[in-house]
Amino acid sequence: MDMKNLYSKENNIFQSRAWADFQEAVGREVIELDGSFFYKGKLLKGKSYFFCPKGPVSVNSKQLTVNNFSKDKSLIFTRIEPSQALESENLKKVNKYSPLSQQYSPKQTLVLDLTKTEEELLAGMKSKHRYNTRLAEKKGLTVKSGYSKEEVDDFYKLSLEISERDKTYSPHPKEYYEKMAEILGPNNNLIILTVYLGKKPLSSLIILFYNDTTIYLHGASSNDLREFMPNHLAQWEAIKEAKKRDCKYYDFWGIAAERMPLTSHSGDLDANRERPESNRSWTSQDDNISWAIDENHPWAGITKFKMGFAKIGETGEVVKFPGAYDLILNQFWYKMFTLVNRVRKIMR
Repeated sequence: MDMKNLYSKENNIFQSRAWADFQEAVGREVIELDGSFFYKGKLLKGKSYFFCPKGPVSVNSKQLTVNNFSKDKSLIFTRIEPSQALESENLKKVNKYSPLSQQYSPKQTLVLDLTKTEEELLAGMKSKHRYNTRLAEKKGLTVKSGYSKEEVDDFYKLSLEISERDKTYSPHPKEYYEKMAEILGPNNNLIILTVYLGKKPLSSLIILFYNDTTIYLHGASSNDLREFMPNHLAQWEAIKEAKKRDCKYYDFWGIAAERMPLTSHSGDLDANRERPESNRSWTSQDDNISWAIDENHPWAGITKFKMGFAKIGETGEVVKFPGAYDLILNQFWYKMFTLVNRVRKIMR
């Protein structure tokens, strides 16, 4: 599967006028520079920054200079997260002590090849995922999709349930999801897909569509009736909807897995692979590919879930992005925010 067009300009919703309209609707200042959109965020002490997700898409990185943003004296830096590697003396690679620490969008993701048939995609699932999906279809669950207030309400309700069982998860304010649905839904760029048992919502996904690329952006689920496997059914229904729209890519929006070498490509996997560290579990789609998942990583559970939907190298690919870069606009304040971030992390 050719990944070079996954977040090209024509497939990149985060660099679209529709996403810019949504960002403006939730109160962010937006500027457009040579076809790329930059969104303003707030920092402490009245300072601010610009953020360019999955971009820039048209700006030559070597032409991205302080002068592009010199009119706004509150700006400390501009952060970009390109989908392709960049080379520029103007940009500083973000590290764990940089202001705002790591990048917003995932460094690594799993992408399903939607040019495959439904039968091929089902065959590419792990057997347990395929079984759970079929099980959910037999449990009397119903699936609805749209972008109405009621669907936003159900998604938000489930998001609050997640935050109760996972203290590391904080949903956006409800208004954020309402504006997202209001702006993107009518243009066919968004659906909220929800699985119900009767009138009770069990699993809900916010799915974005933009030309060839579909993104599973947000998900939420109930604490109840998890044995009915509503999350498996929700993903499968979203995948089928993406195929109906003739999309080519289904981006699961972030995993935490590391490809590890095998000492042999034949025989029993457990006998031939390099032994993992004690805090790592392993998942493998075939004898030639092995992946380590750090059990201490907050995404360990969701990574196992997502990777069960694809056979790497056949129905899906793991895609790595080059990382985040900062264009420093105010050296003094950038160093101050870096120092504060360093102290905060040391004191944890």
